[in-house]
Amino acid sequence: MNVDDLAKLIDAKVICRGEECEIKEFCCTDLMSDVLAYTHEGECTALITALSNAQALRTAEMVDIKTVIIVRGKAIEKKLVDIAADNEITLLSTELSMFDVAGKIKETLDLQKEKAKNA
Repeated sequence: MNVDDLAKLIDAKVICRGEECEIKEFCCTDLMSDVLAYTHEGECTALITALSNAQALRTAEMVDIKTVIIVRGKAIEKKLVDIAADNEITLLSTELSMFDVAGKIKETLDLQKEKAKNA
């Protein structure tokens, strides 16, 4: 899934556009220790989180996550945008909850798999 399709799906605003990649994995958590433990470097992963602080982006940087989605319409300070820009991380913001974002993504990916299977 590309960033533009993702943003449209979850009604997100692109705050900062970084390095583009075809997103293959999604990590949905507010615990940055989980991001460090369960995310594999080299895979194009998007982090879905309600944390709108530097720690979330610094963690994403450490494991080479190139897309971060801030949920629940949390305020995003300029410092966060600057960190994203400096590290070529795409930063999205949506009013949806983490649960709703994850559900919409799962539903879409399941439909894509079903179409591919039937083609």
